[in-house]
Amino acid sequence: MLRISRTERDGVVTLQLEGKLLAPWINELEVMVLEGGNRLRLDLARVTFVDRAGAELLRSLQVRGVAVSDCSQFVREVLRAQGGRA
Repeated sequence: MLRISRTERDGVVTLQLEGKLLAPWINELEVMVLEGGNRLRLDLARVTFVDRAGAELLRSLQVRGVAVSDCSQFVREVLRAQGGRA
């Protein structure tokens, strides 16, 4: 399960993800990213697991300029394996 909370401060939209970022939840996250606007940040402090599809999505979002922050060591390593940054 993945919970997504949205906050906005100083023109920056933060999506806080909580739980597991798995393939079944990717479409929902993509929709929320599109609705988030140009200044978007993903807070991954409470993400406990990312599967391959989730890692690929995070990497593609980073390429598009979405900031990713507060990753656990596990998520950080998954992103690095995909060529991303955390």
